[in-house]
Amino acid sequence: MPWSRRILALFGASLLALAAAGSAAAHVQITAATMTAAKTKPLVIAINQIGEVYDPTSVLPSTISVPAANVFDWLWWRTPKGLLVPNLVTHWDFSSDGKQLILALRKNVKFSSGDPLTADDVVFSWNRLKTNGFSDRIARTLTSWDVTDPYHLVAHFAAPEIGMIPSLGFPIVSKTYHDRVGEATFKAKPVGTGPYMFQTIVPDQSVTLVANPRYWGQKPTIKQVTFQTVTDDTARVAKLTTGAADMVMQIPFQNVASVKKSFKTVTLAPSGSSVYIAFKYQRGKDQTPWADPQVRQAVALAIDRNAIVEKLLKGIPKSYPFLAPGDLGYDRSLQPYPYNPTQAKALLAAAGYPNGFSAELPYLNAQAGMSETASAVALYLQQVGIKVTPKALNGQDFVQWVFAAARNPSMDYMAMFLGAIAGKAEPATALLNSFSAVTPFAWYKNPQANGLILQANATPNDAARAALIQQIQQIIYKDYGFVKMWDSATVYGMKRCISFTPQLGDFDMLLLRHVTSTCTK
Repeated sequence: MPWSRRILALFGASLLALAAAGSAAAHVQITAATMTAAKTKPLVIAINQIGEVYDPTSVLPSTISVPAANVFDWLWWRTPKGLLVPNLVTHWDFSSDGKQLILALRKNVKFSSGDPLTADDVVFSWNRLKTNGFSDRIARTLTSWDVTDPYHLVAHFAAPEIGMIPSLGFPIVSKTYHDRVGEATFKAKPVGTGPYMFQTIVPDQSVTLVANPRYWGQKPTIKQVTFQTVTDDTARVAKLTTGAADMVMQIPFQNVASVKKSFKTVTLAPSGSSVYIAFKYQRGKDQTPWADPQVRQAVALAIDRNAIVEKLLKGIPKSYPFLAPGDLGYDRSLQPYPYNPTQAKALLAAAGYPNGFSAELPYLNAQAGMSETASAVALYLQQVGIKVTPKALNGQDFVQWVFAAARNPSMDYMAMFLGAIAGKAEPATALLNSFSAVTPFAWYKNPQANGLILQANATPNDAARAALIQQIQQIIYKDYGFVKMWDSATVYGMKRCISFTPQLGDFDMLLLRHVTSTCTK
């Protein structure tokens, strides 16, 4: 039996057990389906995100994106199909040299605390993001702000930069509320301008949202919802199949078929992120094996990505070599790296590792299929002599680990990331955030590619930017700067009395404005 089939066979029993557990739970739900919850109960949604603090300016937004996107407003927003639309900003324009962004804010907007939205809140929110280390993912060269009146302000950049708008700006929090209640209460009882507000927060367990009566837009039809944190895939599916939840996010791919028999499912693919092996190598080849491109190539050739996607993940996610079709600068000439363990062994020997080496493989356990993929990668690499130990980290722990590595030049890593690459609204910002070597999450070292990425992010012309994006892809691809595994897909499961349209974005979201339900009416 070929190694690829042997490796995947090792997962067969566990996956069948997981699927069986889902099916058994489904039977329980079907027999209890007639005992619907009281109509006054909130909509219950099980998610796999862990939230300790729900201040979107002090944690990476993707770690709390599901509740945060319903409570806080960004400056811009997108339709479910990805079309950019005004949100808290109603009008905007760049100066002729591209170094000033003039913004006009929506008037008569209030936070759920009753405090009015003003330009001071925008500056305050940006300064918090900058202090907490998250601003470079939005705008790297933004140097200062000028507030001209409560509804107008100007962002000043040291150089032209396009990333602010495709990134939707950033979430806005209230300076007035912060100054009145202090930092501790501000973080424990956050307020936003979105359609919902926090009613209760139980850190790491659940949050309950209720409709914000002060919301400036269309009033929510669903008045109350509880998001429950359930990180275990089997337990999360069971929440749906036993009737304990009305919806769940991140249905494991191996459970989709069984869930579909009794429930409705909606799939968003690609969902704006990609699963890939990232390499940080600030030290030289003598200390970090993957500083040698031959070793990175060996890693790429040792893994049968097609088998992982088609067999292990049931063919639900896709796997493009770099960007996805339709992305600006998509290069159809790029082909997936071939599966060739024999050549991988030869490359390792040529690099001075005839017996391989040992390493840890930290991974962000925030997407269905991540754990299974990490285990499969470990087995594939073991066959060529690379002994890796997968290490699962939740969202906030992973962010802290990445920041620690960014501060420590000797802390190189080979890790499995979930980052915005394929399917992102603006590929230039995806390249900046993943390969530029100027943010904590981007440690690919190639002066030519790094320079072109910065150039692309300063190029407003689409055709010129697309040409740069293609050039960058070619450099990174030939240098084995990362190893793409697959492009994320999010499968939502729900009772048949619920309808839902998923939102394309840079991270998982479940916008309640796109949910309609007859379950709790």
